[in-house]
Amino acid sequence: MSKGLILVTGANGYIGGHIVDILLNEGWTVRALSRTGRAQSIRKSFPAAGERLQTVEVPDISAGDLSEAVKGVDAIIHTVSPGLSDSTPEDMIEKNVDGTLNIFKAGIAAGVKKLLYTSSFITLFNDAPHSLTSLYLAADLARALSDDDLITNTDWSDITLEQIDIKNTPLFTAYAHSKTIAEKEFWKLADQHPDIDFISFLPSMVLGPRIPTAPLPSNREGLSTIEFLYQLFDSKTYPPIAIGNYVHVRDVAKAHVAGLSINKSLPVIHNHQQKKRFILTAPQTLTWREAASIIRRERPSLDCRLPKEDAEGAIPQTKAPFDTKLTGDVLGLREWKGLEETLLETVDWIVEWEKAKGLGSGGKGRN
Repeated sequence: MSKGLILVTGANGYIGGHIVDILLNEGWTVRALSRTGRAQSIRKSFPAAGERLQTVEVPDISAGDLSEAVKGVDAIIHTVSPGLSDSTPEDMIEKNVDGTLNIFKAGIAAGVKKLLYTSSFITLFNDAPHSLTSLYLAADLARALSDDDLITNTDWSDITLEQIDIKNTPLFTAYAHSKTIAEKEFWKLADQHPDIDFISFLPSMVLGPRIPTAPLPSNREGLSTIEFLYQLFDSKTYPPIAIGNYVHVRDVAKAHVAGLSINKSLPVIHNHQQKKRFILTAPQTLTWREAASIIRRERPSLDCRLPKEDAEGAIPQTKAPFDTKLTGDVLGLREWKGLEETLLETVDWIVEWEKAKGLGSGGKGRN
């Protein structure tokens, strides 16, 4: 007997695939919402799901009629976000903001009482100087690099839609801004509908393998944030990615599923709690130099593809401590997958992906 029917957007994506996998394993029925033509790949990802996996295709989640998709569901988990490789800044704003509003407004109209949104830890920081956006950190870099200032779920970027100059905004910055604005709009809806349970999740850099049954990305642009780690390979320098806070994709998925069981009338158990806004990040942080050292030691066959130990170019990375007490107290997520396990699982998946795509392991990974 099914626990209930959960609508998941982005079910064929990196995080969404893990969420659907856990939901099905725990006895839920899943309705996967996808763009037109993607339903078949979702079904291939979960061949044993049978009738407990429903698929619905829509041409445009940002503007389409979603009333049939949300009908009869017990909760909505919205994970989908436009890819960095095939989007423009305009796409980022439209799809992240309008798509989020469209799916949740449809759910509210249909009487859905639990709404879960995959946001980002990037929403916790204020805007960075324009020159820093190439580091994929549209955030308050000085604060993020500090290990003295505890960041909590009450912190926010102060960006507004009116402040964004779309024509002159780099894509990475547009992503960060759009996630912030989308989440703020999500919480505005919460204020308007106090009878509905609103929950958001704020993961840091997500690493770990994709689910083993998922169709493989056709190119490296489809690797999502796995691509950040992939930049270590076949390069003489370290990735120009200033994020050091990470979380394993499976921990992110577990948090989402745990959110389904939260009581709407949850008492205040945390002195900073204002919203069910859960920061998802491991207590450790990584540096690309340390990551290369671990891979070199544990996967020596890859040594020739990594930057040399004395290679220059390693940039400062975020190491800010985050307050995840609420995440532990409410979701029960107190044990996080460790750095070495996360790195090696990701690397092993990358190697298998290269083999499957005929990219080899002798420097042909960059294409």
